[in-house]
Amino acid sequence: LTSLKVPLNTIITTKESRTPESVLKLLEEQEAAIASEVERLQALYAIIHTISNLISTGLGADKDKITVENMDAMPITLGRTNNFEGESFFSAFTEFCVNAPLSGINLSYPVGGFFENMQVFSEAPSQPQQFFSVDPNGRDIKAKDLYLIAYTKGYYGKTNDVANRILKFADENNLEFCGPVYNIYLFDEVSVQNFSDYLLQVSVAVRTRR
Repeated sequence: LTSLKVPLNTIITTKESRTPESVLKLLEEQEAAIASEVERLQALYAIIHTISNLISTGLGADKDKITVENMDAMPITLGRTNNFEGESFFSAFTEFCVNAPLSGINLSYPVGGFFENMQVFSEAPSQPQQFFSVDPNGRDIKAKDLYLIAYTKGYYGKTNDVANRILKFADENNLEFCGPVYNIYLFDEVSVQNFSDYLLQVSVAVRTRR
């Protein structure tokens, strides 16, 4: 019982008047407690694993290079549609965070920005139509596909010239866009001290232009 993490006082009580029924009840209670702890640890592991993967991706990325790569499917959880009329990036992001519990979003996971297509992104790259959490148990999916991937540095909402770079690269390489745009911060306040070192990964599904 000690090896099963049963409290000493409980062991003493059980020892003095143990029966099959009382031992079974004790074991069932301990099993439920361990199951709860396992669930808690699995949730912590998932958060750590997700953040670690993003940081590792950032460390291995050529920040100045645009690439075309196959990316696996990635579960996410999309938030409500943003309304940027008269609002800044941070107003919309704050509203997303406030409403996250109502939308079933776990803010312990990293957050990204969703754009319906490349045109929407290129017209307003700092105004995601929806924010999302990179939740491995998410109800939505970033589909497995061939993606054009680019990077840019800077604080939340700052995309610099990344949209123009993507458009130029696609044109020069005879590519057309065929899906949503996803923005994910690989480096943020968790991993770097200066906001100028935040690293944003932008990915959009592409195919060869016919």
